[in-house]
Amino acid sequence: MSYDLFLIEGINLVLSLFLILVSSLAVKKGVRIFKYMLLSFFIIFVSTLLSVLPAFNIGPDYLGSMITPEIALLLVMILFYIGVLKAN
Repeated sequence: MSYDLFLIEGINLVLSLFLILVSSLAVKKGVRIFKYMLLSFFIIFVSTLLSVLPAFNIGPDYLGSMITPEIALLLVMILFYIGVLKAN
């Protein structure tokens, strides 16, 4: 992995952790739509973490392949679709 990719992945990890914290505080205050946002930020965090860990020789290499971000995007889209259906 190149330095630029590590920088982007690091920013992504920190930002998703921050957004998980903000979303969890909003859920505690009773804003229901943020449950879906919280789950989507968690999926993004896990996907990013799985793509970074093999660079440090932690975990199997196939988890950080190109399919992991695609699965994460699919899950986030399904999650938002469920959120839209429940909002109606």
